[in-house]
Amino acid sequence: MASDRTASALRRTGPFGPAGEILPQNQSLECLHPNDSLLVALERLCDAGFNQAPVCDANECVGVLRFFQVMQQLLEQQWFRDKLQNMPVRNHVDLSPRYIGADDWVDVGFDWEGDDLALVGTPRDLRGMLTATDILRRLTDYAQAFVHLEAIELDTRALFNLRLPLPECSEIVIGALTADGKAAPREFNSYDQLDFGHYSLIFGRELTFTRLATVCVWDRAQLARKIKRVGDIRNMLLHFRGRASAREVGELEQFARHAAKALKRASLSTPHVAAAQTPSG
Repeated sequence: MASDRTASALRRTGPFGPAGEILPQNQSLECLHPNDSLLVALERLCDAGFNQAPVCDANECVGVLRFFQVMQQLLEQQWFRDKLQNMPVRNHVDLSPRYIGADDWVDVGFDWEGDDLALVGTPRDLRGMLTATDILRRLTDYAQAFVHLEAIELDTRALFNLRLPLPECSEIVIGALTADGKAAPREFNSYDQLDFGHYSLIFGRELTFTRLATVCVWDRAQLARKIKRVGDIRNMLLHFRGRASAREVGELEQFARHAAKALKRASLSTPHVAAAQTPSG
């Protein structure tokens, strides 16, 4: 039953968390009223350092005023265009822009609290423009990758819990590690002690895989390659040896999807086999 299993479908993981927990505790919500003049609204946005603000009427949010949209609408007005025509850019340039070197790490080479845009390079060698949105996008890629990894871990352990007694998993892993001359625990007392290296050993055993074959979409060789690839991606991300590209995230998502399907098939066709088992002495 779903209530008996620990699986990714039962909880959402990731570094960001619910929106309410991320809200700054001392945030002062700057709300506008539909009857405010555009002059007042823009002045308040500038004073607060915001590019947009909610518009509320009678304690109900009716929309958002965005500086970009206001400018778009004003640029459609000929009188506004006429005024801008005679206003040179040089009179409005920020002469002290923030630069960051192309080889500088963004978490230590720039104060993102003070600005949301950095010029990459130097005044005479401008390489590009980096925004806080670009940084968030990179963090989101990493976050999504780790969400898939957590889902794979939860569903794989839950699948073993349904199909493979813990003492058997323990025997396979300890035997393989010992044979390779690697350190091994005396026993595993919980499926949560298993990790990606152990999954490969368990899936790789032919006799064991036969009990999983009916719920897996890949044969043993394919599964071995894919679980190794997932483990390699995990290690790469954990040790920051590469970035979470769309390809890597896609591979993790595919494996997570198939792991969830395998677990669903197993839960519908197999009684719980691990609850009555006791670790081998």
